[in-house]
Amino acid sequence: MSSGFQTRPAASSRVVKRTTSRSSSSPFASLRRQKSNASKASRKSSNDHTNSGDTTAQLPNLELLSFLPSSLSSADLVEVIRYIRQHAFAAIPERGAGMNSTRIAEVLNFRANLPPVVSLAHVFALRDSATATERGIAELVARGTMRRVLVPGRGAGGQAAGEGVVLVEDWEAAVMGSTALDAGIKHKYIALMKENPRTLSISASSFRPGELSQLSRCGFLTSTSAMSSNADIYSTPGHATTSSHSTLSYLSSSFAARAASGSFAAVGGVGAVHSSGGTGGGTLSQPLLSAEDRRDYLVSFSLPNMGSYLKLLTTARTHLAQLLNKASRFKEAPMSLLKERWDGNLADPDEAKSAGKKFKSEFGVLPGRTKKWKAFYGLEFEWVLEECLGGGMVECFETGSVGVGVKAA
Repeated sequence: MSSGFQTRPAASSRVVKRTTSRSSSSPFASLRRQKSNASKASRKSSNDHTNSGDTTAQLPNLELLSFLPSSLSSADLVEVIRYIRQHAFAAIPERGAGMNSTRIAEVLNFRANLPPVVSLAHVFALRDSATATERGIAELVARGTMRRVLVPGRGAGGQAAGEGVVLVEDWEAAVMGSTALDAGIKHKYIALMKENPRTLSISASSFRPGELSQLSRCGFLTSTSAMSSNADIYSTPGHATTSSHSTLSYLSSSFAARAASGSFAAVGGVGAVHSSGGTGGGTLSQPLLSAEDRRDYLVSFSLPNMGSYLKLLTTARTHLAQLLNKASRFKEAPMSLLKERWDGNLADPDEAKSAGKKFKSEFGVLPGRTKKWKAFYGLEFEWVLEECLGGGMVECFETGSVGVGVKAA
C-alpha cells in the first residue's frame, strides 16, 4: 500500500451523454451550408421568361391595322399578285447550313410544282380598300385577265383557304407546259376557258371521254362531287389535285348504277378501259357515256398540285398562330419577335465569330433543319403573316414603342 497523493483523478460517477458526429449520419454533413437560392432562381426564371417574349404587361394598342401598310396598298391588282408569288419563299441557305444537295433539289422541285394561285385573303391583306379590291377582281375576271379558283371545304368565312385567283396567262402557261396533254386538248381547254371567263364549272359534254380522262389525271379538271368530299384532303407533292381522282371513273360509277344488273353498261361499257385512259383490251366502238349523260354532269377548271398548295398554306397559318399563342398570356407579340421565332431564333450573322456560329441558332440547330425549312420549304414570315391577317386569324396594331404588334383574333 503506497502512501501520498494520487497522481490521477478518480473516475467520475456522472453519466456522460454520448454525442454523435454529424459526419457519421450524413455524407453531406461536411459540406458547407448555404442559404436557399430559390428567390434567385425565381428572379432568373422570371427574367428569362421576359427575355423570351412572355411579357407580363400587355402591349399598347394605339391603332388597329386592317391591312399591312406598303407600297402595294393602291397598286394594280396584277402587280400585287405578281409580288405575292415572287416573295413567298426565302433564298436557299448557303452551303453548310444543314441542307444537302438532295434536300435542296426537293425544295426547288416542290416550289416549281406549286400552282400559280394567290389566295383572296392575301390580296385583301395588302390592299387598303376591300371594296375596291373586290370590284377590281370582278373587272379583271370579266376581261379574261384573271380567273377565280374555289376549292370547297378549306375553312369557312374569312379564314377560307380555298378561295383564290390566278392570272390567265400563268394558267395558260401551266397548260402549255404540261407534257402529259396532247396539243389538241391544250388548245381546246384554253379556248373553253376564254369562252367562259366567269364560270368555275363546265358541262362534261364539252369534252370527249378521252379528253376528260387526260385533263383529270393531270389535274386541270376536277369532279365537282369529288371536290366536296372529305376523303383524302391533301394530295401528295408532285401529283394532281386530290379531287381529280379520275373524273371519268366517277362518271362511270355514277351512271353505270342506272344500268341493268349484269349488263356491260353496269361495268362501264365495252370500251371502259380505253375510255378511262387505259391500254388494256377492248374497243372504242361504244362510248362510256352518252352525250346526254355528260351534259348533266359538271366538271370544274383546276390546276395541278392544288392539294400541296392548300396543305402548305393551312399548316403555315396554324403554326404561326401557335407561335403567337405561346408568346405571352395575352397571345400577342411584337412582329420582330414573332419573325425571329418563325426563322428558328437564329443568331445575328453580324455578331458571329465563325461559320458555325453564323449558321447555328441559340438552340444549336442549323437553318436548314428548322421547321421553316423542313416543313415549309423556306416560306417567308411576312408572307405567312399576310395570309393570317387576311384570313382573320390575327390582328396587327401599332404599339408606338416596339413597332407593329400582332395578336390572335
